[in-house]
Amino acid sequence: MDSAERYSRQTMLPELGTEGQKRLSATKILLVGAGGLGSPIATYLTAAGIGTLGIIDADKVSFSNLQRQTLYTEDEVGQSKVECAYKRLHGLNHEVSIRTYDCFLTKYNAEEIIAGYDIVVDGCDNFATRFIINDICIAAGKPYIYGSIQGLNGQVSVFGVPDAFGKVHSYRDLYDESELLSMEAPSKAVLGITPAVTGSVEANQVLQLAAGFGEPLIGKLWSIDLRTMESYIPAMKTIVITRPAFFDGETYLVNSLFLEGMERLHLRKPGASEEELAAWLQDIDSQYYGRIVLHDCFPLAKKFALGGVHLNSRNPEAPQGIHGMTVSRSCHSIREIIQHKSECDYLFLSPIYDSISKEGYGAAFSRIELKRAAEEGIIDNKVFALGGVSLEHIPEVRSLGFGGAAVLGALWQAESPVEYLKALENA
Repeated sequence: MDSAERYSRQTMLPELGTEGQKRLSATKILLVGAGGLGSPIATYLTAAGIGTLGIIDADKVSFSNLQRQTLYTEDEVGQSKVECAYKRLHGLNHEVSIRTYDCFLTKYNAEEIIAGYDIVVDGCDNFATRFIINDICIAAGKPYIYGSIQGLNGQVSVFGVPDAFGKVHSYRDLYDESELLSMEAPSKAVLGITPAVTGSVEANQVLQLAAGFGEPLIGKLWSIDLRTMESYIPAMKTIVITRPAFFDGETYLVNSLFLEGMERLHLRKPGASEEELAAWLQDIDSQYYGRIVLHDCFPLAKKFALGGVHLNSRNPEAPQGIHGMTVSRSCHSIREIIQHKSECDYLFLSPIYDSISKEGYGAAFSRIELKRAAEEGIIDNKVFALGGVSLEHIPEVRSLGFGGAAVLGALWQAESPVEYLKALENA
């Protein structure tokens, strides 16, 4: 078969074309792991005409693999995965050079093997190997395409190469090695479709990087939840909470924050009367009312056409007649997040760090606990970190899987709250 005919459907794409195809055919890819993720990655890269595909895996095919590892058949149970993969892939596209390594990637052989490839793609199932790949790729300036799955959730990102601002992102930005390796092994429960979807996204990242088109996930973490079919690249959002007490010049400052782009303000004044809150709201430009969420005196939300109401121990139930408004809630345990997530548009989880505004109010969760909740899909883009959050915490808040951060003390104690908000948004 003529190569031009084989790849005609993808070379029709203006993003790829014949020049992009030439770049694909000149690229050498190392796939670490030939399992659930590796099966779609290897299949689609081979079909797309990648130049060289190296596959490293020491496992043998088992019956439990067949539910999701589509490279293999029942007749191949007990045989070497890389040998079976070679036969299947060579039969799919003999133009691709397939190299196999019937071993595991370790700290002793990784550097030598990776040196022969342009891009490394993650099809493995353990944290230790990912740290090895990450560190070698960063040292060598090579792209490392990360992918992971659990249950009905998948993640993909690109590490090892600089983003548009020159920052090189690392797997270590997501996870602390000592904490992660000390955790119990995650559950092996998985829907067969999960690695198929996630691995396909990884394969797409390879093609983007190799052919030079699109916007690869450099510095971005793509996630999918197959329970809800929500697929997103988390964009950190900042919610500002007012100081508990009124202060001189507060409404002027709040208007300035809105003018500079503040997306959402939570009006929280415990103990304030309805009259006091109404007077405060009257000093705010009415065009911003839709961005304000009320913590008390809920009738004012409808009167001023505010953006939402926030539930807490003082007001645990949403009032009637708030159609079109958001409903949020404060939670102080992972169990509460699970309990209330479906009934709210978003939730606060606190305290994540030692409080800035409440003396003696310390962090209530370990990093291991938070990471596990994120891996299980409990912490996601609907959950906001609250409690002691400051500018320096934003990278970690993002890596822990939160949809954003709610700030209070750090912003209001800043020399310029407006400039501090800008810095938070830029972070």
